[in-house]
Amino acid sequence: MEKLSFAYLLQSVLRYLYLVIAAVLVFALGAFFYSKYIAIPRYSATGQLLVTNGAIVASSNEYTESGTKKVLGSDIAASADLKPTIVRALQETALYRKLAKELTEQSRQAGKNITFSYGQLKSLTRVQSLSDADLYIDVTFTSENPSESKRIVNILLDLAKPYLTDKMENLTVTPTYADGAVKTYPNTLRNVFISGLLGAIVALIPIILFVFFNNTIQTENDLMDNYEIPVIGNIPDFANAKSGKGYNYNYNYYQRGGYGYYGKR
Repeated sequence: MEKLSFAYLLQSVLRYLYLVIAAVLVFALGAFFYSKYIAIPRYSATGQLLVTNGAIVASSNEYTESGTKKVLGSDIAASADLKPTIVRALQETALYRKLAKELTEQSRQAGKNITFSYGQLKSLTRVQSLSDADLYIDVTFTSENPSESKRIVNILLDLAKPYLTDKMENLTVTPTYADGAVKTYPNTLRNVFISGLLGAIVALIPIILFVFFNNTIQTENDLMDNYEIPVIGNIPDFANAKSGKGYNYNYNYYQRGGYGYYGKR
């Protein structure tokens, strides 16, 4: 086998390029049809909670000379320090028990008799703080129905206000309700791109392995490198010569048209 090099590997990949392209198309089309016709869409609605301590409320009752409310930087820092505790409180099971009870009661009043699971509601909810310097906490609910996602996250925000103030007095909780939901799954473009890339990798792996483990004699250099046998001629390939094909590149020589002509490149 000819010594493995990047040029030789690239030449071998180009030889089977049609297989790589076919794999990319198959995987990409599969991802497209899955995203469009099989996958169940999911929608996320996000609301926010602004939670501050009582010191900010007291300070805000005082005014500066320009007429604006006075808020001390130390009070803002104290409120920011509360955020990890607030996030953990918003992830407690007790809050989602209240949410499941409220949703089940509303369902019965609407004549639907749907029983909600607090565990499932909790798994579909994400609570996060995007920035340490930001006092807002994002609360996101995801479901298969956009209007349901919006309704549930807003009910959760309403329940969170008394839940947090019961745990910690002197808190001020201000919700910002979700006004809609966005589609978060599936992302068709991303799925097609990732699947196409995966298809290329799946096709390239056997090609590269074949080139790496191929120990057969391919060119005159292979023969001269492995055996002390001089090359004095070759058998013409008349079939490829008629079609103008038959190029066989190697490090220093090329064979043109199968006529047995060798020369420096």
